[in-house]
Amino acid sequence: MVIAQADVRDVAQLCAALEAGLAEFGKLDIVVAPAGVAGMKGQPPLQAWCDVINTNLVGTINAIQVALPHLGEGASIIATGSPPR
Repeated sequence: MVIAQADVRDVAQLCAALEAGLAEFGKLDIVVAPAGVAGMKGQPPLQAWCDVINTNLVGTINAIQVALPHLGEGASIIATGSPPR
């Protein structure tokens, strides 16, 4: 397992994290995309909403899209989410 910290809104950071894993192991079997923030009470309110959408939705899709070309037969995609508290 390779663990990397990356901003899921930044495809270049995701690609760098993926490349580190591929360099270490040569293939990708599982991608876990648990991105999520609860910024609904931020200021200004519209920016808080955009941060939530860009992280929780777009960020999850970014992680999956970056990994997809490297996933072979039998690979798994795990996308999780939880409601803001």
